[in-house]
Amino acid sequence: MVVIHIGYSKAASSTLQKNLFARHSELNNLGSYPTQVLGKLSAPVDKPCEYLTNPYLKEFYKKIYMLDGIDYSFSGITDIFNKQIKPLLDKKKINIFSHERLSSVVFSTADRALRAQRLKQFFPKAKIIIIIRNQLDIILSQYRDQPFNPHNFKIGKPLSLNRWLLAALEIEGVSYLKSLKYYELIKTYKNLFGEKNVGVFLFEDVVCDVKSFSTQLSDFIGISAEETFELLKNKKENIGMSKYFSIYRKIKRNLFPNVKLKSIVSPAVRGAILSLLKQGKKEKYRINSDLKTKLINFYASSNRKLISDFKIKIDTYSYPLI
Repeated sequence: MVVIHIGYSKAASSTLQKNLFARHSELNNLGSYPTQVLGKLSAPVDKPCEYLTNPYLKEFYKKIYMLDGIDYSFSGITDIFNKQIKPLLDKKKINIFSHERLSSVVFSTADRALRAQRLKQFFPKAKIIIIIRNQLDIILSQYRDQPFNPHNFKIGKPLSLNRWLLAALEIEGVSYLKSLKYYELIKTYKNLFGEKNVGVFLFEDVVCDVKSFSTQLSDFIGISAEETFELLKNKKENIGMSKYFSIYRKIKRNLFPNVKLKSIVSPAVRGAILSLLKQGKKEKYRINSDLKTKLINFYASSNRKLISDFKIKIDTYSYPLI
């Protein structure tokens, strides 16, 4: 059996990949494993991880989420799957694939339906895991931690949160905000893989009710809920970028863009400096009231369908609704 976790980014992916998928005794982990993030991250995995050692597995993912249609057709992905990926599947365990770029439009091809069809090609009977998060919260988290300062989509200059959001709402073809209309993506996967084979879970439950989340997710996958809970309780990975690290990053980019810290200090000193900078509270941002209203209107229709069509209880966590 194959289960595919497609994200979303900023919705507990690192926590699941490091603490559950890589460690649960009933899973054969073929998913991504984060080793470098902008926030704080725990120690590296203490057992072998296929994704970190197998270049073919990384290449397979990259071809799925990155290539456009023409490049994909000539990429040789079928040969890679047959020769390198199929032998990794374990008949006695549940094979778990996981990569948040399967649902993302950041550093990926914008056509998420195309990615879904590619997954269907190789795993026609797979179960799909989708973790969603209140759009207003996920936007703030993405803005805080993205690897590059937000830019004006027209002229390329760094923007404040509110100017960035305004540009994203006004410019046709900017797909990040649109990608957070969860109903449309979920419906696409349900149409491809079947109603019962797509499980939608809430990031907020990971934070507020990990026991319930563990039970729901484990029942869907078909693994021990007790073991899942033991692996997930009190775990949190990739804690958002601190205020101090954000300030350091801005100073470096504005004044010393071509200077690498590792070129002027030893690895140990560099590690200590970055570790110190990543301590403390996260930088706080606020969406102004007019933009917040626009975002609520932007997501409300899609969110209402999550409740009416799929019975997902997002109203408990104040998702944008009208």
